[in-house]
Amino acid sequence: MELIEIIDKNKKPTGIIKTRDEVHKKGYIHKTVHVWVVNKNKEILIQKRSKSKLTHPQMWDVSCAGHVTAGDTSHETAVKELFEETGIKAEISELEYITSIEKKYFHGEIKDHEIYDVFLLRKEINPLNLKFDPDEVEELKLMNAKTFFQSAISKKDFIYNKEEYEIMSKILLP
Repeated sequence: MELIEIIDKNKKPTGIIKTRDEVHKKGYIHKTVHVWVVNKNKEILIQKRSKSKLTHPQMWDVSCAGHVTAGDTSHETAVKELFEETGIKAEISELEYITSIEKKYFHGEIKDHEIYDVFLLRKEINPLNLKFDPDEVEELKLMNAKTFFQSAISKKDFIYNKEEYEIMSKILLP
């Protein structure tokens, strides 16, 4: 059972801890992370989310994303989620903090209201050598940054986070 700390409207921790299910049922504001793994050729490691995921199943997304567990920092969560979802080992010092973004996603019983911290990890990896969690991820692959941003805007099988993608495209595209 995943426990998550609720944050207030000012993005400050409240000390109130709820299960992930409660957080999504009631729409409590909480912290998550997104990590972008990019190599020197400006290729982004992307993941196809598992069909068992409650939100956005079988859609292409950034390298990894996850909820900040109560008691952990966003940096600690980014390192943990990256390893859990992709098998990539990273140090906190390797992560470049980019920004925080507030997002609301309401679908059926799910009321997801999150503030997510975006990180960039510049690392050379081979997706064929990565061991990922099949409950989280169906596939990992590298995609040219320009192609990724074009695909995310125009294709239905990509999760599209407009604000995040605009920020990251300015960083990754010449």
